[in-house]
Amino acid sequence: MEIIGIVTRLTPFKEKDAMINVVAENKAYSFLARGVLGIASKNMASVQPYTKSRFVLTKGKEGFLFAPAPSSMLTPRPKKVCPD
Repeated sequence: MEIIGIVTRLTPFKEKDAMINVVAENKAYSFLARGVLGIASKNMASVQPYTKSRFVLTKGKEGFLFAPAPSSMLTPRPKKVCPD
């Protein structure tokens, strides 16, 4: 399952894992993201609070898990500059 939403809360869980709360267009999600708090984690930026990101979730035994997607953080579009 793929969702695009804004991270509202990051709760550290164990040593390098975190519980992430995300608000999407029509629903709120909570899932476990393994390894995102590690020093060398490539996905740490995409789970920071108030970040709009794309998440690919997989169904695990205990709920949804974050499966890292390439370029999961959405970058803002450049603004058009109109000459005066």
